[in-house]
Amino acid sequence: MLANLETILIDTTNVFFLLDKSIDKGNKTIDIATTKLVDNMEETAQIKTQYKALVVKAKETQNITKEFYNYINEVIDHMIEQSGGYYTAENYGSCCV
Repeated sequence: MLANLETILIDTTNVFFLLDKSIDKGNKTIDIATTKLVDNMEETAQIKTQYKALVVKAKETQNITKEFYNYINEVIDHMIEQSGGYYTAENYGSCCV
């Protein structure tokens, strides 16, 4: 019975770490893509001035997105803090490295 609980704990911990890494990687990818998009829009708006209003809205959207990702990271940090911190290989074997 105890072995089953350990297996469940290890599997759950693995899922959490994979999700955490995946979310972090996704956030960085989206941030880079969004920054490039807004930069390109700004360049275009210098030539085609009718697009300047769209650049303003794009920047607002970019800021909202960054705020959302910051919120998600705060939730993740809170979960880690409430659970006693990151688990290491010493805690549960090689599952979490």
